[in-house]
This record gives sequence, C-alpha cells and structure tokens, in this order.
Amino acid sequence: LPSCVGNLNNLTLFSVGNNALNGTIPDSLYECQQLYYLDLQSNFFVGPLMDLLRLPLLKYTYFQNNSFGGRIYNNITYIQSLIVLELSINRFTGTIPTNIGNLTALKGLYLYENSLVGPVPQTISSLDRLQIMLIRDNELTGTIPIEIGYLKDLLYLDISNNKLSGEAPSALFTSMVSLELLVLSGNGFTGQLPSMEYNLQLNQFDASNNRFTGEIPITLMTLPNLTLLSCAVNCLSLVISSSICETTSIQQLYLSGLSRSPSCSSLIGKYFVKESKLPTCIW
Repeated sequence: LPSCVGNLNNLTLFSVGNNALNGTIPDSLYECQQLYYLDLQSNFFVGPLMDLLRLPLLKYTYFQNNSFGGRIYNNITYIQSLIVLELSINRFTGTIPTNIGNLTALKGLYLYENSLVGPVPQTISSLDRLQIMLIRDNELTGTIPIEIGYLKDLLYLDISNNKLSGEAPSALFTSMVSLELLVLSGNGFTGQLPSMEYNLQLNQFDASNNRFTGEIPITLMTLPNLTLLSCAVNCLSLVISSSICETTSIQQLYLSGLSRSPSCSSLIGKYFVKESKLPTCIW
C-alpha cells in the first residue's frame, strides 16, 4: 500500500481485498480517522496486527487470508464500536485476549486457522450480540466455558480441531434457541452428547472425532431442521434408535466408526455394546 493513502482524510470505507498486495501496512493509514470499514483480506500482507485502537470509529475489519502474525493484544478490546473482527487464516499466536468481552457490539468473531493457544476466555459471555463465533483449527485447550451459554443470539459456533476437553453438557446450549450450526469435531470431548432439545433451528451438528460415550440422543436425531448429523469416530453405543427414521430433514448422516476413537479400548463393555444394531428402516 502506498503511504500516501493517509492523505485521504475523509475516507470512511477502504476495501483492497483479493489482490496481490504485499508488505506491511503503512502507519499513514492511521491518519484516516473517519474509517469505519477496513477490508484487507486475501492479499500477502505481513507484520503484526495493526493498532486498531488508533482508528476509533472502526466497525468492520476483514484481515483474513494474509500472513499477519504475532499476538492479538488486549488493546483491540477497547474498540467498543467493533461489529466484525475477521482475523482468520493468518499466523497469529498467543491467546485470545482475556478482555474480549469488552467488544459488546461484536456480532462476528472469526479467528479460525491460526496458532492460538490457551483457553476460551470466560469473558466471552459479555458478547451478548454475538451471532457468529468461528475459532476452529487452532490449538486451544481447556474446557468450554459454561459462560458461553449466555450467548443467546448465537447462530454459528465452530470450535472444531482444537485441543479442547471435558464435557459439552446439554445445559450449555439450552439458551441458544437460534443456533443453526454447531461443530465440536476434532477435540477430546467426553461424556454424553448434548441432547439439543431446545435448539429447534439447528441445521448442522458435528461431534465427530471425540470421545463421547453413551447413545445418540433421540432428541438430537429428530430435530425438525437438521440436515447434517455426524457422530463418527467416538466411543458411542452401536445401538441406533429407530427414532432416527422419524425425521425427513436429514440429508447427510455420518455414523462411521461410532466406537472407533483411539481412546475407546478401555471403555468397551462399560458404555456400549460391540454388536451393531442399525434400525431396519434405514435400509
């Protein structure tokens, strides 16, 4: 980017996404104090994340698919006007800012495909307008904070392919009545699958490649709008209720390796039977 971009003092929207731009972002961009929309996505930019606090009117930021790196510092959480924070497919490291809950206007949080570590902050519960939270494909650890259940407006939640553990209890999702997508796959979750009985808008549910035990809940299999159900590669029972045939919405059903998770050998006989019993209505 040319440094003279800072001369555009009245600039409110700046979009240069999907080009072949490279290098670092010039400091002169901070001179554009009226900027509320900044789109740098899908280029070859490098360097640390901009000090977005120096652009106090920012609402929409799209930095995905570049080579930005380093930590995401806490000062970003003081931009209380921010509605979309899109930092996915970069090289960010460190933890998710502990004060992320300060972004009370945030509706979209996209941090997927980075190298973030540590827990999901409990303060995320303060993002009561959040609709989309995609933090998959990082190295996050710990359990799902119970406070995430306060996100009543959430539509899409994808925390797959991390190193999360513990249980995903049904109560965690009870208040998320508008939830359409829930992806828990590729972690180390244990306990029973969430029943999702209050999530009648749920369209896709993926809990594959974990250590869930017990049977697949009937309430989950018969959700009225569910088109994709994946419980593959877990430690689940091989007995599938015939209630699954009561739904007409499911288009994609993944039940391969229900008890084939590498961690299942010590659980055989305790949580499930070895004999597979698929309901005849499937055929």
